[in-house]
Amino acid sequence: MHITFFEHFYQMWAPYEPFLPPRRMCGAGETSFMYLARALTQRGHEVTITCPTEYDGVFEGVRWTKDYIKSTDIAIAGESAAGLENIDAGLKIVDCQCNNLDISKREPIIDLIVTRSAWHSHAIDQITADIPLEKYRVIGNGVDLSQYSQPLPRIPGKILWTSSPDRGLHHLLRFFPRIREQIPKAELHVYYAFEPVFEGNRWGMNILSENVWRVKRALENTEGVIFHGGVGRLELIQAQQDASLLCYPCDTARWTEGFCVSLMEACASGLPSLTTACDALGEIYGGTVPMLEMPICDDDWVEVSVEMLTHPQEHQESVAKGQALAAAHSWGIIAEKWEKMLITAWEAKHGELPANPNGHQAHSNALPIPAGRL
Repeated sequence: MHITFFEHFYQMWAPYEPFLPPRRMCGAGETSFMYLARALTQRGHEVTITCPTEYDGVFEGVRWTKDYIKSTDIAIAGESAAGLENIDAGLKIVDCQCNNLDISKREPIIDLIVTRSAWHSHAIDQITADIPLEKYRVIGNGVDLSQYSQPLPRIPGKILWTSSPDRGLHHLLRFFPRIREQIPKAELHVYYAFEPVFEGNRWGMNILSENVWRVKRALENTEGVIFHGGVGRLELIQAQQDASLLCYPCDTARWTEGFCVSLMEACASGLPSLTTACDALGEIYGGTVPMLEMPICDDDWVEVSVEMLTHPQEHQESVAKGQALAAAHSWGIIAEKWEKMLITAWEAKHGELPANPNGHQAHSNALPIPAGRL
């Protein structure tokens, strides 16, 4: 089948480059469509990505272009259903990483809405309740396990933050000095492009704006904090492999954590992690990654963080569980789930499948993917 990804809506990290792993900062949702496109190509499909890019050509089997594609078998629009309005396609799908809500007014042209978790589907449904239940599907994000095939020695006391700074970094920066009191050599390494988040929220009259101001001041004035900003994927992978703890007191001011690639990558790299059950985290990582209750209690976070940093050998069971969870989310497995979903949906709508690129009839061994609603 010819599958086209339309990725023109969310442009914080644009223009995009067709290199995996990405050479510069790129958000998890945007990186995910690149890995999924490559994995679907490896399964024999003809795949095109149209997005803001300076590249035009075929890279690792995927065609990249900035031009708008007018006809395809399957159109997958990242975040915004607007990309589906003027295209001739047998299936039109919205792939939700965040929560752009223009899907409601464009529901008649949408065949499927793919979310990252059941919680994610439920959260969107709360304010788009006019969308039929049967249009939702849940398929999680994936992880490239090959990036973590060569483990590195872990640096004692090195704490990592790799998610968006509006999801609880103000908590970590507040109680980190207390961790440092007990582990004087502890360092907090923050990886993310902070300025786009700050500039987009600095003048808001809400708790989110207050939190990003707290983060800005603490990043500039907290001893032991090393702010790396947005970096390329290879630098981030090394940090994930040599750190000793991913400390993620996730506490979203608005519901944005529908999956958390940061945690899945930590699991893949064998990095011990500590988080909360905020948003979808309990659904996906509960029973695998240690979690503390909400609201955030500094005393608890300091105590458990120090214990995990000073006794890493006692947390190898959760590390092993995390690696098993990551193995179940390899991009090969995720692409297979997408393929089965697409074939099932196509057959339900059209019957016979379209010919694949070499002219033979696509083969269906599909199993239905259950609708992802709570």
